[in-house]
Amino acid sequence: MAALPLTLEQLRDLPCSSPPRSPVTQTPQRSPASAAAAQAAEGRYDYTPAASDASSHVSTNFRQLFPNSDDFSSSIDSPFRNPRKRAGAVDISQYVDAIAREKKLKVADHASLTKFSKRSDDEKNILIYASVLEIQQQLSALTPPDVIYTLPKALEHYIGGAIFNALMNPTIVSYVGNTAVNAVIEYLEANPNSGFTPEIKNNKKSYDTVLKRVRDKLSDRRYDIKRTLEKSLYEPRTPKQRGNDDQSLIQRLKVLNIIELGESLLRIEKRCSEVRLNVQLLARVAFLRQVFIETGPNNPNYWEIVDSQLEETRSSYADDPKAAKKISKFFVRVLQADQAAYGNVDLPAEP
Repeated sequence: MAALPLTLEQLRDLPCSSPPRSPVTQTPQRSPASAAAAQAAEGRYDYTPAASDASSHVSTNFRQLFPNSDDFSSSIDSPFRNPRKRAGAVDISQYVDAIAREKKLKVADHASLTKFSKRSDDEKNILIYASVLEIQQQLSALTPPDVIYTLPKALEHYIGGAIFNALMNPTIVSYVGNTAVNAVIEYLEANPNSGFTPEIKNNKKSYDTVLKRVRDKLSDRRYDIKRTLEKSLYEPRTPKQRGNDDQSLIQRLKVLNIIELGESLLRIEKRCSEVRLNVQLLARVAFLRQVFIETGPNNPNYWEIVDSQLEETRSSYADDPKAAKKISKFFVRVLQADQAAYGNVDLPAEP
Protein backbone atom coordinates (compact mmCIF):
# COMPACT_ATOMS: atom_id res chain seq x y z
CA MET A 1 0.00 0.00 0.00
CA ALA A 2 1.35 3.38 -0.99
CA ALA A 3 2.24 5.87 1.75
CA LEU A 4 -0.05 8.87 2.28
CA PRO A 5 1.32 12.28 1.33
CA LEU A 6 2.39 14.68 4.03
CA THR A 7 -0.30 16.83 5.59
CA LEU A 8 -0.16 20.61 5.59
CA GLU A 9 0.68 20.58 9.26
CA GLN A 10 3.53 18.17 8.69
CA LEU A 11 4.78 20.32 5.88
CA ARG A 12 4.69 23.37 8.12
CA ASP A 13 6.66 21.57 10.83
CA LEU A 14 9.49 20.70 8.41
CA PRO A 15 12.71 22.73 8.80
CA CYS A 16 12.93 25.65 6.30
CA SER A 17 16.42 24.63 5.12
CA SER A 18 15.37 21.21 3.97
CA PRO A 19 13.26 20.81 0.85
CA PRO A 20 10.21 18.71 1.26
CA ARG A 21 10.60 15.22 -0.02
CA SER A 22 7.93 12.95 -1.12
CA PRO A 23 7.82 9.68 0.72
CA VAL A 24 7.71 7.97 -2.69
CA THR A 25 9.83 4.91 -2.83
CA GLN A 26 13.05 5.56 -4.82
CA THR A 27 13.39 3.63 -8.04
CA PRO A 28 16.48 1.47 -8.06
CA GLN A 29 19.29 2.51 -10.43
CA ARG A 30 19.27 0.54 -13.65
CA SER A 31 22.28 -0.34 -15.75
CA PRO A 32 22.75 1.35 -19.12
CA ALA A 33 21.95 -1.87 -20.94
CA SER A 34 18.70 -2.40 -19.12
CA ALA A 35 17.75 1.29 -19.61
CA ALA A 36 18.38 1.03 -23.35
CA ALA A 37 16.31 -2.15 -23.53
CA ALA A 38 13.45 -0.42 -21.70
CA GLN A 39 13.61 2.56 -24.07
CA ALA A 40 13.58 0.25 -27.05
CA ALA A 41 10.53 -1.52 -25.66
CA GLU A 42 8.76 1.81 -25.28
CA GLY A 43 9.84 2.97 -28.78
CA ARG A 44 12.20 5.68 -27.49
CA TYR A 45 15.87 6.19 -28.33
CA ASP A 46 18.26 8.50 -26.63
CA TYR A 47 20.54 10.16 -29.21
CA THR A 48 21.94 12.69 -26.75
CA PRO A 49 25.60 12.00 -25.86
CA ALA A 50 26.31 11.42 -22.24
CA ALA A 51 28.09 14.17 -20.33
CA SER A 52 31.00 11.86 -19.64
CA ASP A 53 31.37 11.11 -23.37
CA ALA A 54 31.03 14.60 -24.91
CA SER A 55 33.47 13.85 -27.69
CA SER A 56 31.28 11.13 -29.17
CA HIS A 57 28.39 11.93 -31.61
CA VAL A 58 26.67 8.61 -30.86
CA SER A 59 25.21 7.82 -27.44
CA THR A 60 26.20 4.82 -25.44
CA ASN A 61 22.66 3.52 -25.63
CA PHE A 62 22.73 3.78 -29.43
CA ARG A 63 26.01 1.87 -29.61
CA GLN A 64 24.58 -0.87 -27.38
CA LEU A 65 21.55 -1.19 -29.61
CA PHE A 66 23.62 -1.07 -32.83
CA PRO A 67 27.02 -2.67 -32.26
CA ASN A 68 28.14 -1.96 -35.88
CA SER A 69 27.25 1.74 -35.68
CA ASP A 70 30.92 2.79 -36.13
CA ASP A 71 31.13 1.15 -39.52
CA PHE A 72 27.73 2.56 -40.51
CA SER A 73 28.48 6.15 -39.49
CA SER A 74 31.83 6.14 -41.25
CA SER A 75 30.26 5.00 -44.51
CA ILE A 76 28.04 8.11 -44.93
CA ASP A 77 29.09 11.72 -45.53
CA SER A 78 27.42 13.36 -42.57
CA PRO A 79 27.50 17.16 -42.65
CA PHE A 80 27.90 17.16 -38.87
CA ARG A 81 31.18 15.27 -39.08
CA ASN A 82 32.97 17.87 -41.24
CA PRO A 83 31.15 21.19 -41.63
CA ARG A 84 33.86 22.69 -43.89
CA LYS A 85 33.65 19.80 -46.29
CA ARG A 86 29.89 20.20 -46.51
CA ALA A 87 30.12 23.94 -47.29
CA GLY A 88 32.58 23.37 -50.12
CA ALA A 89 30.67 20.50 -51.63
CA VAL A 90 27.39 22.36 -52.15
CA ASP A 91 26.02 21.40 -55.55
CA ILE A 92 25.14 24.56 -57.56
CA SER A 93 25.03 22.89 -60.93
CA GLN A 94 21.30 23.54 -61.23
CA TYR A 95 21.85 27.24 -60.55
CA VAL A 96 24.63 27.31 -63.16
CA ASP A 97 22.31 25.71 -65.69
CA ALA A 98 19.56 28.21 -64.89
CA ILE A 99 21.88 31.20 -65.34
CA ALA A 100 23.20 29.77 -68.60
CA ARG A 101 19.66 29.47 -69.93
CA GLU A 102 18.72 32.94 -68.72
CA LYS A 103 21.75 34.53 -70.41
CA LYS A 104 21.31 32.32 -73.50
CA LEU A 105 24.92 31.16 -73.36
CA LYS A 106 26.36 28.99 -76.10
CA VAL A 107 27.27 25.40 -75.35
CA ALA A 108 30.97 26.18 -75.04
CA ASP A 109 30.31 29.14 -72.74
CA HIS A 110 27.94 27.06 -70.63
CA ALA A 111 30.69 24.47 -70.17
CA SER A 112 33.16 27.22 -69.21
CA LEU A 113 30.74 28.58 -66.61
CA THR A 114 30.27 25.10 -65.13
CA LYS A 115 34.01 24.62 -64.91
CA PHE A 116 34.42 28.06 -63.34
CA SER A 117 31.83 27.26 -60.63
CA LYS A 118 33.96 24.34 -59.44
CA ARG A 119 37.10 26.41 -58.89
CA SER A 120 38.27 27.67 -55.51
CA ASP A 121 37.68 31.27 -54.46
CA ASP A 122 41.32 32.21 -55.11
CA GLU A 123 41.23 30.67 -58.57
CA LYS A 124 38.01 32.51 -59.37
CA ASN A 125 39.45 35.87 -58.34
CA ILE A 126 42.58 35.39 -60.42
CA LEU A 127 40.59 34.23 -63.43
CA ILE A 128 38.19 37.21 -63.19
CA TYR A 129 41.02 39.73 -63.00
CA ALA A 130 42.85 38.08 -65.90
CA SER A 131 39.66 38.36 -67.95
CA VAL A 132 39.37 42.08 -67.10
CA LEU A 133 42.96 42.66 -68.25
CA GLU A 134 42.25 40.81 -71.48
CA ILE A 135 39.20 43.00 -72.17
CA GLN A 136 41.25 46.15 -71.53
CA GLN A 137 43.85 45.01 -74.05
CA GLN A 138 41.17 44.35 -76.66
CA LEU A 139 39.57 47.76 -76.07
CA SER A 140 42.95 49.46 -76.45
CA ALA A 141 43.47 47.70 -79.77
CA LEU A 142 40.15 48.84 -81.18
CA THR A 143 40.28 51.78 -83.61
CA PRO A 144 37.32 54.14 -83.18
CA PRO A 145 35.42 54.92 -86.38
CA ASP A 146 36.39 58.13 -88.10
CA VAL A 147 34.14 61.02 -87.35
CA ILE A 148 32.77 62.47 -90.57
CA TYR A 149 33.70 66.11 -90.99
CA THR A 150 30.86 68.25 -92.30
CA LEU A 151 31.72 71.30 -94.36
CA PRO A 152 30.36 74.59 -93.04
CA LYS A 153 27.64 76.06 -95.28
CA ALA A 154 29.67 79.18 -96.03
CA LEU A 155 32.64 77.09 -97.14
CA GLU A 156 30.41 74.86 -99.26
CA HIS A 157 29.03 77.95 -100.99
CA TYR A 158 32.46 79.40 -101.68
CA ILE A 159 33.81 76.13 -103.04
CA GLY A 160 31.13 76.15 -105.75
CA GLY A 161 32.01 79.69 -106.77
CA ALA A 162 35.77 79.10 -106.57
CA ILE A 163 35.54 76.05 -108.83
CA PHE A 164 33.60 77.90 -111.50
CA ASN A 165 36.01 80.83 -111.29
CA ALA A 166 38.92 78.44 -111.84
CA LEU A 167 37.36 76.64 -114.81
CA MET A 168 36.23 79.91 -116.43
CA ASN A 169 39.64 81.53 -115.99
CA PRO A 170 40.97 82.16 -119.54
CA THR A 171 44.55 81.66 -118.34
CA ILE A 172 44.12 78.27 -116.69
CA VAL A 173 46.82 75.90 -117.99
CA SER A 174 45.15 72.58 -117.12
CA TYR A 175 41.58 71.50 -116.41
CA VAL A 176 42.42 68.05 -115.03
CA GLY A 177 44.74 67.31 -112.12
CA ASN A 178 46.08 69.43 -109.31
CA THR A 179 46.27 72.71 -111.22
CA ALA A 180 42.55 73.41 -110.91
CA VAL A 181 42.48 72.05 -107.34
CA ASN A 182 45.31 74.37 -106.26
CA ALA A 183 43.61 77.32 -107.95
CA VAL A 184 40.46 76.67 -105.92
CA ILE A 185 42.39 76.38 -102.64
CA GLU A 186 44.22 79.64 -103.37
CA TYR A 187 40.91 81.37 -104.04
CA LEU A 188 39.47 80.12 -100.75
CA GLU A 189 42.52 81.25 -98.81
CA ALA A 190 42.39 84.72 -100.40
CA ASN A 191 38.79 85.23 -99.29
CA PRO A 192 38.41 85.53 -95.49
CA ASN A 193 34.63 85.16 -95.77
CA SER A 194 34.98 81.73 -97.38
CA GLY A 195 35.20 79.98 -94.01
CA PHE A 196 38.41 78.20 -95.03
CA THR A 197 40.23 78.87 -91.77
CA PRO A 198 43.81 77.90 -90.84
CA GLU A 199 42.33 75.39 -88.38
CA ILE A 200 40.58 73.59 -91.24
CA LYS A 201 43.68 73.62 -93.43
CA ASN A 202 45.99 72.41 -90.67
CA ASN A 203 43.69 69.55 -89.62
CA LYS A 204 44.27 66.57 -91.89
CA LYS A 205 40.74 65.19 -91.58
CA SER A 206 38.99 68.47 -92.39
CA TYR A 207 41.49 69.40 -95.11
CA ASP A 208 41.09 66.02 -96.81
CA THR A 209 37.33 66.54 -96.75
CA VAL A 210 37.75 69.92 -98.45
CA LEU A 211 40.04 68.45 -101.10
CA LYS A 212 37.63 65.63 -101.84
CA ARG A 213 34.74 68.05 -102.15
CA VAL A 214 36.77 70.25 -104.51
CA ARG A 215 37.73 67.33 -106.76
CA ASP A 216 34.17 65.99 -106.86
CA LYS A 217 32.76 69.43 -107.64
CA LEU A 218 35.37 70.01 -110.35
CA SER A 219 34.32 66.77 -112.02
CA ASP A 220 30.67 67.82 -111.87
CA ARG A 221 31.37 71.24 -113.37
CA ARG A 222 33.56 69.87 -116.17
CA TYR A 223 30.66 67.60 -117.11
CA ASP A 224 28.27 70.57 -117.08
CA ILE A 225 30.57 72.63 -119.31
CA LYS A 226 30.96 69.79 -121.78
CA ARG A 227 27.19 69.25 -121.92
CA THR A 228 26.68 72.97 -122.59
CA LEU A 229 29.20 72.84 -125.44
CA GLU A 230 27.35 69.83 -126.86
CA LYS A 231 23.97 71.55 -126.70
CA SER A 232 25.35 74.59 -128.49
CA LEU A 233 26.10 72.36 -131.51
CA TYR A 234 23.72 69.42 -131.39
CA GLU A 235 20.24 68.45 -130.39
CA PRO A 236 18.68 65.06 -129.75
CA ARG A 237 17.33 63.17 -132.73
CA THR A 238 13.70 62.15 -132.78
CA PRO A 239 12.94 58.45 -133.40
CA LYS A 240 11.82 59.34 -136.94
CA GLN A 241 15.09 61.18 -137.62
CA ARG A 242 17.19 58.26 -136.42
CA GLY A 243 15.95 55.59 -138.80
CA ASN A 244 18.63 52.90 -138.92
CA ASP A 245 21.28 55.28 -137.62
CA ASP A 246 22.47 54.77 -134.05
CA GLN A 247 23.52 58.40 -133.67
CA SER A 248 21.41 60.06 -130.99
CA LEU A 249 22.42 63.64 -131.85
CA ILE A 250 21.93 65.82 -134.88
CA GLN A 251 23.48 69.20 -135.61
CA ARG A 252 21.33 72.10 -134.65
CA LEU A 253 19.74 74.06 -137.45
CA LYS A 254 20.99 77.19 -135.72
CA VAL A 255 24.18 76.70 -133.74
CA LEU A 256 24.59 79.09 -130.80
CA ASN A 257 26.94 81.96 -131.47
CA ILE A 258 29.81 82.62 -129.11
CA ILE A 259 27.90 85.16 -126.99
CA GLU A 260 24.94 82.83 -126.58
CA LEU A 261 27.29 80.02 -125.67
CA GLY A 262 29.09 82.18 -123.13
CA GLU A 263 25.82 83.19 -121.49
CA SER A 264 24.72 79.54 -121.31
CA LEU A 265 27.95 78.71 -119.49
CA LEU A 266 27.43 81.49 -116.97
CA ARG A 267 24.06 80.01 -116.03
CA ILE A 268 25.77 76.84 -114.78
CA GLU A 269 26.84 78.47 -111.51
CA LYS A 270 24.41 81.16 -110.41
CA ARG A 271 26.18 81.74 -107.10
CA CYS A 272 29.32 83.01 -108.81
CA SER A 273 29.32 86.71 -109.65
CA GLU A 274 33.00 87.21 -110.52
CA VAL A 275 32.96 85.66 -113.98
CA ARG A 276 32.28 88.20 -116.71
CA LEU A 277 32.16 87.74 -120.45
CA ASN A 278 35.12 89.40 -122.11
CA VAL A 279 37.18 88.79 -125.22
CA GLN A 280 39.71 86.63 -123.38
CA LEU A 281 37.02 84.33 -121.91
CA LEU A 282 35.14 84.12 -125.21
CA ALA A 283 38.38 83.16 -126.98
CA ARG A 284 38.93 80.35 -124.45
CA VAL A 285 35.30 79.20 -124.88
CA ALA A 286 35.76 79.15 -128.66
CA PHE A 287 38.88 77.01 -128.12
CA LEU A 288 36.94 74.54 -125.95
CA ARG A 289 34.19 74.26 -128.57
CA GLN A 290 36.70 73.70 -131.36
CA VAL A 291 38.33 70.80 -129.47
CA PHE A 292 34.86 69.37 -128.83
CA ILE A 293 34.07 69.47 -132.56
CA GLU A 294 37.35 67.72 -133.42
CA THR A 295 37.04 64.99 -130.76
CA GLY A 296 33.32 64.30 -131.13
CA PRO A 297 30.53 64.42 -128.53
CA ASN A 298 31.15 60.97 -127.03
CA ASN A 299 34.89 61.11 -126.36
CA PRO A 300 35.54 60.25 -122.68
CA ASN A 301 39.01 61.83 -122.83
CA TYR A 302 37.83 65.25 -123.93
CA TRP A 303 39.36 67.19 -121.04
CA GLU A 304 42.67 65.35 -121.27
CA ILE A 305 42.79 66.28 -124.97
CA VAL A 306 42.05 69.92 -124.08
CA ASP A 307 45.01 69.93 -121.65
CA SER A 308 47.20 68.30 -124.29
CA GLN A 309 46.28 70.97 -126.86
CA LEU A 310 47.04 73.74 -124.38
CA GLU A 311 50.42 72.21 -123.59
CA GLU A 312 51.21 71.88 -127.31
CA THR A 313 50.32 75.55 -127.85
CA ARG A 314 52.65 76.69 -125.07
CA SER A 315 55.43 74.42 -126.29
CA SER A 316 55.17 75.88 -129.79
CA TYR A 317 56.27 79.29 -128.50
CA ALA A 318 58.44 78.17 -125.62
CA ASP A 319 61.67 79.67 -126.95
CA ASP A 320 60.06 82.80 -128.39
CA PRO A 321 60.54 85.99 -126.34
CA LYS A 322 57.13 87.13 -127.56
CA ALA A 323 55.48 83.85 -126.58
CA ALA A 324 52.71 85.42 -124.47
CA LYS A 325 51.70 87.81 -127.24
CA LYS A 326 51.71 85.11 -129.89
CA ILE A 327 49.68 82.73 -127.72
CA SER A 328 47.13 85.51 -127.22
CA LYS A 329 46.91 86.04 -130.98
CA PHE A 330 46.40 82.28 -131.44
CA PHE A 331 43.27 82.36 -129.25
CA VAL A 332 42.00 85.45 -131.07
CA ARG A 333 42.24 83.55 -134.36
CA VAL A 334 40.26 80.65 -132.82
CA LEU A 335 37.57 83.15 -131.74
CA GLN A 336 37.43 84.70 -135.19
CA ALA A 337 37.05 81.25 -136.78
CA ASP A 338 34.19 80.44 -134.42
CA GLN A 339 32.42 83.69 -135.33
CA ALA A 340 32.83 82.99 -139.01
CA ALA A 341 31.29 79.55 -138.61
CA TYR A 342 28.51 80.21 -136.12
CA GLY A 343 27.71 83.91 -136.28
CA ASN A 344 29.63 87.14 -136.27
CA VAL A 345 28.46 89.13 -133.27
CA ASP A 346 29.69 92.23 -131.47
CA LEU A 347 32.14 91.34 -128.77
CA PRO A 348 32.21 93.03 -125.36
CA ALA A 349 34.41 96.10 -125.17
CA GLU A 350 37.66 95.71 -123.26
CA PRO A 351 37.49 97.28 -119.78
